[in-house]
Amino acid sequence: MSVTALIGATFAYDAVNASLSYLFDHALSSVTAELQWMPYGNWRKVLSSVHPLRTHQAVTIMLLRSVDLQFDHPELYNATERSNSRLDECIKLFDQYQKLNSNRTLIVILCPSPPDDQESVLDDEYLCQKLPKAVSLISNTTKLYQVANYYSQTKDMAMHSPYTDVFNDVLAVVAARQICRVFRTIKKVFVLDCDNTLWSGAIAEVGIEGIQITPAHQAFQQFLIHQNEKGILLCLCSKNITQDVHTVFEKHPDMLLSLEKHIVLERINHEPKSKNIQEMANELGLGLNSFVFFDDNIVECIHVQKQCPSVTVIQIPLIPQLNLQFADTLWAIDPSFSAAKTVTTEDSQRTKMYKKQLQVRKEVSNDVLASLGMHIDIKVVNQCTSDAILDRIIQLCQRTNQFNLRTSDSRQWCTKEKIHEYIEQPQNSILYTFVTDRFGHYGLVGVAAWSDNIFVDISLFLLSCRVLNRNVEHAMLQYIADHSSTHKVQLVLESTIRNVPIKTFLNQLVVSALGSQSFKMMSQTTFEFHRNSLCNIYQDSPALISTTTIAKTREKSNSEKGIANFPNYESVESFFAPLHKQASELVDSESMNLAKFRRQQREALKQKIVSDMPIWTTNNITERKSCSQPNCKQEIPLSTQCSFKRCRTCCYQVQKSMHRAFHSQHPKAKEAAMKYLHLSGILIDENEQYCQMHANPRRTGKANSP
Repeated sequence: MSVTALIGATFAYDAVNASLSYLFDHALSSVTAELQWMPYGNWRKVLSSVHPLRTHQAVTIMLLRSVDLQFDHPELYNATERSNSRLDECIKLFDQYQKLNSNRTLIVILCPSPPDDQESVLDDEYLCQKLPKAVSLISNTTKLYQVANYYSQTKDMAMHSPYTDVFNDVLAVVAARQICRVFRTIKKVFVLDCDNTLWSGAIAEVGIEGIQITPAHQAFQQFLIHQNEKGILLCLCSKNITQDVHTVFEKHPDMLLSLEKHIVLERINHEPKSKNIQEMANELGLGLNSFVFFDDNIVECIHVQKQCPSVTVIQIPLIPQLNLQFADTLWAIDPSFSAAKTVTTEDSQRTKMYKKQLQVRKEVSNDVLASLGMHIDIKVVNQCTSDAILDRIIQLCQRTNQFNLRTSDSRQWCTKEKIHEYIEQPQNSILYTFVTDRFGHYGLVGVAAWSDNIFVDISLFLLSCRVLNRNVEHAMLQYIADHSSTHKVQLVLESTIRNVPIKTFLNQLVVSALGSQSFKMMSQTTFEFHRNSLCNIYQDSPALISTTTIAKTREKSNSEKGIANFPNYESVESFFAPLHKQASELVDSESMNLAKFRRQQREALKQKIVSDMPIWTTNNITERKSCSQPNCKQEIPLSTQCSFKRCRTCCYQVQKSMHRAFHSQHPKAKEAAMKYLHLSGILIDENEQYCQMHANPRRTGKANSP
């Protein structure tokens, strides 16, 4: 998988370019990324156009300072009155860009304005409130790594590059993290070590009085609780004595996590942790690629990564490296751009539901499944369906893997507009399913979409793994058959490594339903049923269907791409140290002479222009034009003082040719010079041989000498 990233900024960002390229080369070498850079000062023009996709995944990133929207250049700070209209123009531009490029994700990284500019704080708040919902906003750039010295007034005034080296590195880290979100998969389970992870110290060695739950550990626990409220399941996996761990949870005054409220499963023993994780995955019925394992022990981390390569492994730093912001720096748990942003009722109740489901498995045998008192409530989406229902439907489409007819197609159901657009067609319908039994309410657990034309084409059919093997899938198909007007029902299955349950269900159904058939083509299998054969499958279905799930064997897929580890400010500084060591030191201090700074910048530009395309120039690119010399691609200011309206190199060549045309003693050289001037469109005038702007005193003196 590869990604294309179009990157721009409201300021000169050459240093971010260098740091971001270095980051991908040295920390994200497994990622194929094409980085495209907007020219300095030209971001508005670029965002006004359509950008076709070169890869399946594409993002656009804007590094935005609100002060740059109010004033085009640092030299113009406070030269005019601030106005929200300038901010509104930018917001409108982002909205138009998103509509023109709906397949791209637009990410705005809000960068800090000068620290003494208090009015920009209000502008930042205005932008945060008014930006379109489709835009992904990142606004914690300074808080993430606690960078105090982020602003360089000298660089800002001299070349509109406002940040120190370390903050440019931080911006590169933030940008790379957003780019890599295209590779994120949905995480459903966090597996937690205990000693030196949830608290500091080993409970078996120092007892409950000896362990410490520091503010950093409490911040991490609070993060876990917040994730749990959003639907993440929390499990314990610790090489300890069960009673010791329970004592900490129940009696330590600083403990925030609760066994009863937050923990769905635990494996507290001295078995290999990889084995425990696989057992919990089987018990929960979830794939290992949805698991994240947290442990402070590097040996345990390497072991789990080797034995369970699909599991995302995160090593917890020890105190004092573990800080309050640690959880905010974790790339691995970032949501993908397609993931639903709304937290549903089912999310907040997921731990409780899974606990009930696990209790059901302990208490219920195959012989008594019918005595569960299960009630299935099927409803159809219409224009009056609530937003909460639509949010849950979208979430199921994004999260469901095992019982999912076509996983790649279901991921396209990511907006409410998509749902409303689908049901506007009279032949299309969408159903959703609630399930309740004597153990509790499972919430909205199933979705199906179909089109009733010449035959019934079921394009979306998925069910939460919480209610698999409860005949809910039979009830949903029977409902569709009962409400269709044609005789044939068709489902096209897209086989994946994880959707074995629905494949098994359809294969069993095609054997038992009269007049049914299936045929395979490439990775897809088409199942055709006679409508009448589906009208009683719920009543006739067996008490329990035997299935084989992929979670019973260790997954062989590669680990997730695009994950880098920068837990704190020091890790960022250390990683980029070789880059800055190689770079020439242009600025000795903030108090250096500005003229000297500009001279050094010009000299550095001469060296870099040979191989690099500069993003920043000393003139606004919108106030420039092309050199008048044919075939020259250089740009010059609109108000250039050059006598020949050319760049410096071409102007020197014209002056040299003029001198030869009038003063050379060699006929062929004189003829060649005249020809060059003619082809260049130069009027040959002996009185205008030299340019006042590009005059070299030594050369002029030599030319005028007899």
